[in-house]
Amino acid sequence: MTQDIKMRRCVKCREEKPEYQFQRTPCPFFPSHRSIICTSCLETMVKQDNLGEVDRLMRYLDLPFDLNKWTQLFAVHKDHTLTAYFNLLDTDQHYESLKWADENERWRLAREEQTTDEQIAALAESKRRKLQKEWAPTYSFDDLLFLDNYYNQIISTQNASTPILQSRARDLCELTLRAKKGIREGIDVKKDLDAIDNIIKTCHFDASSAKNAADFESIGELMVYYGKKGWHPKWHTEPQDSIDFMMRDIQSYLRRLVQNEGNIAEQVEDRKQRYNLNERLEDLPSESDSDTTVEYEDEAAFDEEVR
Repeated sequence: MTQDIKMRRCVKCREEKPEYQFQRTPCPFFPSHRSIICTSCLETMVKQDNLGEVDRLMRYLDLPFDLNKWTQLFAVHKDHTLTAYFNLLDTDQHYESLKWADENERWRLAREEQTTDEQIAALAESKRRKLQKEWAPTYSFDDLLFLDNYYNQIISTQNASTPILQSRARDLCELTLRAKKGIREGIDVKKDLDAIDNIIKTCHFDASSAKNAADFESIGELMVYYGKKGWHPKWHTEPQDSIDFMMRDIQSYLRRLVQNEGNIAEQVEDRKQRYNLNERLEDLPSESDSDTTVEYEDEAAFDEEVR
């Protein structure tokens, strides 16, 4: 004897489909506790590589959105990831009592603790390969996370702006990790501790030289901060200080000088002509320069000339 299959009509495609093609939901806004849109239509409506759209859908259906499981399923199923994920929610007892708010709170805490990448397998593997290139492939993933976190803390709190100081900061991280492991294992780590103290003293990685991450080192950083907060400066065009008043007075003087002296161009031309005339007069020979002296050979010649 065959069991009758319940049918439902999708509000999107208007087709009659079996009830199992409509996802279960604990949301009280769905009296039948089934989605009113079939899973096939949902896959066409939601971009499954857009985590924001998927998250909104899960919130609409009040279903837990596990980023880790979603990324794993997407690598295999691509455009049909939604169907695979719904099957996971229906078959895995771990998600039986969970709702969207429960899983969202877990990921919110992960974002605050900056551990999201570690909880998503695909991102964790990518981050592990990246950290291995930066440090060494012999370290475990936990060791790499410790080194990366410790190094970022040093860079953010100490003045390590040069490549040499940054290299010494990396040495400090690795020595600290080795010392911590040696202490747990009961090994003598005096040499490592001495090396750590030497780096701290020579590079001034101490509390006295620590910088506050909230401090602004330039006016540019301050303006960028206020810009991100939505503040827009209101510029004033009226004079505000003594320099503005002085510039205004100079401009007013020059304006009165030009406007009140209507024949200023004629005065300039007249002075130019007089200047050129003086130059020409200076070039003419004077009477004192002409030779009027007459020489006589004797007094008789002089007397003859006089008569």
